[in-house]
This record gives sequence, structure tokens and C-alpha cells, in this order.
Amino acid sequence: MGENLANNSATIYSKSYLSQSTNPETRIIEMKQMVQGLHDNGLRVIMDVVYNHVFEASSHAFNQTVPGYYFRYDENGNLANGTGVGNDTASERKMMSKYIVDSVKYWAETYHLDGFRFDLMGILDVDTMNAVRAEMNKIDPSIIILGEGWDMGTPLASEKKATQKNAAQMPAIAHFNDSLRDGVKGSVFEETAPGFINGKDDMEKIVAQNITGANGLEGYIAPDQVIQYVEAHDNLTLFDKLSFTNPEDTDEQRLKRHMLGTSIPLLSQGITFIHAGQEFLRTKGGDENSYKSPDSVNQFDWSRPETYKESVNFFKKLVKLRKEEPLFRLQSYEEIAEKTTIEQSEDNVIVYRLKDGTNEYVVILNANDTKKEVTSAALTDFELLLDNRLESEKQEKLASNEVLPLSVSVYKKEASEQEKPETAVQYDVVFDSNGGSKVPSQKVSENEKAVKPVDPTKDGYDFAGWFMEKEFTNAFDFDSLITEKLTLYAKWEKQQESTASQEKTDNTNQADGQSPDKGKEKPVIGFLPKTGEQHTAYLMMGGIVLVAAVCFIIYTKRKKHC
Repeated sequence: MGENLANNSATIYSKSYLSQSTNPETRIIEMKQMVQGLHDNGLRVIMDVVYNHVFEASSHAFNQTVPGYYFRYDENGNLANGTGVGNDTASERKMMSKYIVDSVKYWAETYHLDGFRFDLMGILDVDTMNAVRAEMNKIDPSIIILGEGWDMGTPLASEKKATQKNAAQMPAIAHFNDSLRDGVKGSVFEETAPGFINGKDDMEKIVAQNITGANGLEGYIAPDQVIQYVEAHDNLTLFDKLSFTNPEDTDEQRLKRHMLGTSIPLLSQGITFIHAGQEFLRTKGGDENSYKSPDSVNQFDWSRPETYKESVNFFKKLVKLRKEEPLFRLQSYEEIAEKTTIEQSEDNVIVYRLKDGTNEYVVILNANDTKKEVTSAALTDFELLLDNRLESEKQEKLASNEVLPLSVSVYKKEASEQEKPETAVQYDVVFDSNGGSKVPSQKVSENEKAVKPVDPTKDGYDFAGWFMEKEFTNAFDFDSLITEKLTLYAKWEKQQESTASQEKTDNTNQADGQSPDKGKEKPVIGFLPKTGEQHTAYLMMGGIVLVAAVCFIIYTKRKKHC
């Protein structure tokens, strides 16, 4: 499950990219190596999972095991089709729910995945999704759960569906926000339908509400439930959408319109989602559903980062700003209300201000094709931090409070020394993995808690926890408050060889690139399946021989008397 490693787009479910495609163990080993390699480079791994339907219901193992149990049916006894692919799984039933929860738990524990993106999550039920979240919290609370919370036409009560409207019932589970997506660029179901950035009037207020975390829309109770995006693998790319909605644009107009649209999720409260290649105006030639399209459609065109380097460089600045400035990553709706003010949402312009005791920002989004004077923004003592001004616009003269066409401008003012709060003392928490996979260090404010990282891995060893000394005397409690610089040491316990079945399980969990059985003596396979201890089999065979002998003696005696 996931994306084609060669063209980064076409969804695949095969072993095409294994070094030994005929060896099934290679799938396990190389998948683990991939995840560990990404972790070693500071990247987390989120896997796309599809539990809402199967390829063909009647022949699937679910129906072969318990016919009719694992799928939903309509009032006429036909398979439900809310997914649009012929069947809907019945996650509300105990064993289907258990299958989903156990499966996700296995992926998280065995492959150390950092998150799961649920395809058509709205087909599944609230209780199952909460059970998944609860199991992930036991393994690692930082594991991300997100999905498509669309309200699909499946025979399940509305209040039980894992949809956006029921987000309040599913804390710490995030939903893709189609309100921002369609508000910014127009409906994904009509290729020529525009949004805020491409010509539709009166979209300012709904876009501004989404920028501030979509509070009051759907059923969200916190910004961490909102995935802010304008482009994904489904539907037209933003570049292709703009080609349909604004066919008369010059190349520069389309570039600026695209930069404006891409900037909005990065400057919004919630979780930012960017499609691969979006920063260099990825195109699929107008293909809006390319999951089965060839490489010629889905591949990255590596000439585009150079062609659109102004967009790439602007994107880097936006990412840097978001990572460094907590004001763009506020944690609650109460905090957003306290620190954010919408100052204008009309005339195809949105102006909002973010302010705490340290910094103050004003963001101006101008979706007009012409310059605009923004009188609503008080910019005294502010400096322009970044904007999407092109090289060709560098010589443009602007009046006070005037902004360029199709522009995003971010202004910054530092608080005066009197206004600044005392700087929080921070301490480094360093993780010495002691020969295991790399674990990034953390900066933790005084009297705050360190975040428990994903457990490191080490070939031939089991991770036994983090300790405060190299001698492993005191295990570290992640509920304790940090009051000084700290180095934590990973403790390892050498894996023990046991029965052949246990060895097989252990080998399955290795990711060292070698054959799991290399260097190990294979168990001798007897002439009977090993269902217990070997001597039990011998006793059984002896008993059978004894009974056969007695029967033979009785038979011969009777024959003599006949």
C-alpha cells in the first residue's frame, strides 16, 4: 500500500520493487529496512490503508469464512456500495472491527510506522476508529491517525460514521478539509469551477474561517483534527485545475496564482498537507484520476523545479516560517481566538493578524488580478518578511499598504523589550541509542515533559527502555519534568534462541538484509507435523503399533478356532 517508488504516484499493491521478487521474506526485510532508513534520516512514515472495501466480496476470505458477516447489505439484500467499488465492509461488527484494529496494531508494532491514512474513513464507524486510536496511544501517542471523513451513502446510522461531522466523537483523529480545498481553488467535481484564488467572488469569509482552523465548520473540536490542503493524489493537480479555470492566464499569472494557493495551507492553523511535486507546479496533463495511468502521466518531471524555481524557493521560506514560528501552529481554538484577528475578508482580499508577547505578523492574501491598497492593515513598524514577488516584479513601485496582484505577503514586527515575556529556558534531551537506529534529540522547555520517541531498533537485540546512566541503573520516566540537560541511554537485551517456531517469528522481525536463516541451524523436520513435543509423537506412534499388534493376535487366535 502506498505510492509507486518509481513514479511517486500510481498506487500499487505488488512486489515490483523488491531485490528478490520471488522471495516472500524479502518483502518483510526490505520494508523494514526502508522504514528504518527513513527514520535514520529524520523522516516519519505514514502508510495509506484501505479497510473500507475489498477487490471482490464473494471470493474474498471474509465471505469464504463467514458468508454475509463482514460486509454491509442494503434493504434488498444486495451488497452496499457507498464506496463506489461494489462493497462496503461492516466495521461495526465485532470481528471486522477486531481485524482492523489488530492489523493496524501489527503494522505499528512490527514495522514501526508513524501514522495511518484511512481511505474513505467515513465508511468505517466511530467506535472502531477510536479503538485504533487507543491502541496507537499504548504504542506511541505521537502516531498520526488521519483519513477521508466524507459522509458516504452506506447503510450505517449517521451518528456512527467516522465522518467530519462526528469529529467531536473522535479526538486526535484528523480529517481532510475539503472546505478549504474547494474554497481556495473551486469544486473538485467541476473542472472549470473557480474558488478564491481563481476568480470566484464572496469566498473570502469561508476561506478565512478555514485559515483559522475551521472552527465552527463540521464537528471539529481542535485544529489538530483538520488537514489543510488544496491538492492531493486524487482529482486535478492545482496547476491543471488553474489551466481549466483560467485558460487565458499568462505563465506568470498562473505561477503567482499557484503560489498563492499553495501558501494558504502553510499559513493556516491545523495540519498542513502538501502533494508531492506541488511546489514545482506538478501536472498530470489534466488527468484527474491517475491511479491506473502510466508513468508518462504520474512521473515527476525533474525539469520543472528549475523552471519554477521561484515557487520552490518561496515554498522553502514558507516551510521554514511555519516550523520556526509557533503562532502558525496554535494548539487549540481558544488559543487561536486569543492570538488571531481577521481584519479583512472582502474584495477578494483576506488580511489577518497573529500576535503573542514575542512577535506579531500580518498576512495579506490578494486574489485580484490587479494591485490592491489594503487600508485595513496597520503596518507601522512592520517589515516585509516574505512574499511571492517574481523577479519580473522586483522593480514595481508600491504605494503605502499596496500589494501586488495575486500575491501573498507576510509582514513581521517584533515586540518591544517591555512587551516580551521572559524567554523560557530550554534543555537538550539527547538519546544515545547505543548502537541502535538514530533517535533525534529534543529541546524541552524547563519543567515540561520530553516526548517519548519511537523505539529504536538493533539487529539481534530487543529494546529494553531508556535509562539515565550508562550503567542502566534508573529507567527514565517520560512523565517526569525536565530541569536540566539530559542524555538518555538505550538498553538492549540480546534476543534468545528458543523453539523453531519462535525462531521463525524472530526471523520475520529482522531487517538486516540477510536471509533470516543465515548462520542459524535449521530444525530437523520429522515425518509427522510437529504439533507438540517430538517425544509426544513417538509415544503416539508406539501406542498405535501396540494396538495394532494386540488386534493382530486376537484375529489369529479367532482364526484358529474357526
